[in-house]
Amino acid sequence: MITATLAARRLRYRWLLAVVGLWAVSAFSTVAGSRLWVIVYLLFVPLLVAPSIVSRLHWRAPWGEMMVALAMLAALLFWQPGLTGYALLTLLLAALPEEWFFRAGMQDQLGNDWLAVVLSSAAFAISHGILVSWLHGGLVFLPSLCFGALYRWHRSLPLVVLIHALSNVILRAVAPAGWI
Repeated sequence: MITATLAARRLRYRWLLAVVGLWAVSAFSTVAGSRLWVIVYLLFVPLLVAPSIVSRLHWRAPWGEMMVALAMLAALLFWQPGLTGYALLTLLLAALPEEWFFRAGMQDQLGNDWLAVVLSSAAFAISHGILVSWLHGGLVFLPSLCFGALYRWHRSLPLVVLIHALSNVILRAVAPAGWI
């Protein structure tokens, strides 16, 4: 049974995650020179977070979040159809194996608490630092914390994989040429 205090605590973390996500999107949008994405996210993040709140209060699977993320991905690919191949590749070759290893593997083995989220996110960032660049590794730490928090709250690997792929596609769409 969920108590009012527990529900309030969960709501606070959801909105904190949304605020951090908005901050990251606005930072990337400013770098990319497009303020349109800030407006889009100001409209869509509440839709992404609201089903999460409902699913927690009623103990349902996170299908609401998955449907919103799929709708955002479909809208983005409709707007920029040239990203379809990249979206498929990032889903299958980046998001799926990374989240399988770092969330379903490492985070679960470490206990799926907040320390596990931080440690698996640090390992995620270090792996990106070694494979790509240390700047890239530093930039992926915050999104990795968000992915870890989503996995901790929902225990849904498909949701985290989808959100990870969506964030990669959005970054590809708004980043200046050659930046990523």
